[in-house]
Amino acid sequence: CDSYSNNTEINNTDISDTYPILSGRDVDKDERSDYREYLIEQLDMAVLYERYPYDREILDSILDMMLDVICSNRKTIRIAGDDKPVNVVKSQFMKLNGMVKTLIAFFSRADENYFAGAMRYVKVGNTEVVAGIIKDLIDADSFKIEMKDPYSPVYMTCIDEAKKDKQSGARPELACYLDSIEAYDTIILGYPNYWGTFPMAVATFLERYDFTGKTILPLCTNEGSGMGTSESDIPG
Repeated sequence: CDSYSNNTEINNTDISDTYPILSGRDVDKDERSDYREYLIEQLDMAVLYERYPYDREILDSILDMMLDVICSNRKTIRIAGDDKPVNVVKSQFMKLNGMVKTLIAFFSRADENYFAGAMRYVKVGNTEVVAGIIKDLIDADSFKIEMKDPYSPVYMTCIDEAKKDKQSGARPELACYLDSIEAYDTIILGYPNYWGTFPMAVATFLERYDFTGKTILPLCTNEGSGMGTSESDIPG
């Protein structure tokens, strides 16, 4: 179980280029260029491009997502099934490297996975890869949601175990827990799509803490099946 503190193939079972935070893409093109330059400077994008030369597409997608939010002309933006005032969300994105305290909580599975038309073994799950990139982009703490008794490393066995947990409404015990999330204003919640929603270990995490007054930004990785019902399944 890993918790880190600072002082998103894109077509894989554990990664996605889908960003559900937006309900549309009405952006002010006159402002976008200025904001882009600001974010590139604030996020040290040149350093990130050099550090992650093979993940430039992911980095650009994250940057574009932030720009779409900041430049949106809409009154509200849909996050985790709720409509949030756009000015509030803009403010949170603009402050991600400032006053707002952010937590990246994620579930990620390595071992055998199916992607690009074949079974493949990966040492690090792609949700964890994306979480690491986001952590480099912003000043945030991170917490890996890990099961005390993990699913099988064999892909077909794993998906069968996950299906049974979903059908039974299981809440797997986690290997460890955060003492509190009180200090955080924003939680970036990363997870793969397991049978149309997040893994039941993520439900264990969500039900343990009080998220009142906090913004949850869901990041669902998948092989192309989308978010499923995971947005609406997030409590609150």
